[in-house]
Amino acid sequence: MLTTILLEKLLEIERQVGHADNLAIRKMLMDAEADVMRVHQELIETLEQLRRLGEQHKHCAQPAAAAQA
Repeated sequence: MLTTILLEKLLEIERQVGHADNLAIRKMLMDAEADVMRVHQELIETLEQLRRLGEQHKHCAQPAAAAQA
């Protein structure tokens, strides 16, 4: 999920404060909170992929370095 979408939602909530009823604002906030959780999960998954790639790179580089020695 792009964080720009989340930012747009937050800006819309800001515009609605004082105009929309509390229930509508609450629903919008809960939707934005769910988006934050999705972004957080995507970040965790990306970091895990990077860790795995780093491990793969380390394992590939070790035999190559040993062969050159």
